[in-house]
Amino acid sequence: MKKLLILLPCYNDWNNLNILIPKINKVFQGLSINYKIIIINDASNIKLKLNFSRFKVGNNYILNLKKNVGSQIAIFSALSYLSKNNILGDLIILDSDGEDNPNFIKKLLIFANENKGSIIKINRIFRSDNLIFKIFYELYLILTFIITLKYIRFGNFSFIPKKYIKIIPKYKRDFCYAYSSSILKNFTNIKTLFTNRDKRYLGRSKMSLVNLFFHALRVITVFRYRVFFIFGLYFFIIYFSNYYLFIFLLITFFVFSSIIFTTLKINFLSNKNLYLNISNFKKLY
Repeated sequence: MKKLLILLPCYNDWNNLNILIPKINKVFQGLSINYKIIIINDASNIKLKLNFSRFKVGNNYILNLKKNVGSQIAIFSALSYLSKNNILGDLIILDSDGEDNPNFIKKLLIFANENKGSIIKINRIFRSDNLIFKIFYELYLILTFIITLKYIRFGNFSFIPKKYIKIIPKYKRDFCYAYSSSILKNFTNIKTLFTNRDKRYLGRSKMSLVNLFFHALRVITVFRYRVFFIFGLYFFIIYFSNYYLFIFLLITFFVFSSIIFTTLKINFLSNKNLYLNISNFKKLY
């Protein structure tokens, strides 16, 4: 019987979890898999409202954080806690709002079994957002590729083999910025599946254009040394072709570097005692 942990980062999305968790339970009906659902409560300011009568008894846990830190740091906090307390197993991470389709888990597990020991990332083919956001999202993907030479079209939805839970905490500085780019930077045994990004069950998406900008900044910051090297190559090429463009790029580089180093400093100071942010870990019922 295989042991599996399912992490659901959550901030006030209790109503969506009431829909999502029964769907996850349905996926595992008839499968010989010992799975635990772990809700990462990112210091929600709405009181916990879960309909336990709809959940499978005995396999639901909650990890409470003392302060709201955002989904990326919340996920890393959970992974660090699991590692330190030896709560191990293969791992699946899904968003708690329904945008990651739980029915895709079966295909993900089959693929993971065919590629044992590999991290599986789920690339998004189609997003159910408005046209303006889709355009800016594609621009974000192009921009990050130009700056990092990495095409990062996946988010939290992924499969992590058990052996990596002990390794990930070593890369705290990266994972506190962006989960997806940290996976690409620090690991090589990665396989890819493709699926659509579904709509939230209830409520509005929290990913606005402003949040997308800051997310892009965090993704790029993970590749900070690579970015500086790539900018250096661009400088070398442009210097011999267009002086004014070179000056513009040089100014852009210094502004960008200042933003990255400021982000690094703020992130380090606010999260140097990250493990202390865990309030408790308990079985829901």
